[in-house]
Amino acid sequence: GGWWNECDRGERRDRDIPGVTPELNDARRELKAAISDALDTGDEDGQRRIADILRKAAELIRRRDVDLG
Repeated sequence: GGWWNECDRGERRDRDIPGVTPELNDARRELKAAISDALDTGDEDGQRRIADILRKAAELIRRRDVDLG
């Protein structure tokens, strides 16, 4: 993806979250890459769709009564 690669070359590099499993950091990087790929289209409706997905994911992650497995 465009902006993701540009940020990687800049001064602010993406860093893993310390003290978590490698799987969590891998999944976080996959998510960021997927967002970057989707943003390459420049489609505002697509951006809104991604925002809705991310909000729903955040809600599920915060809930203690949802089985994430």
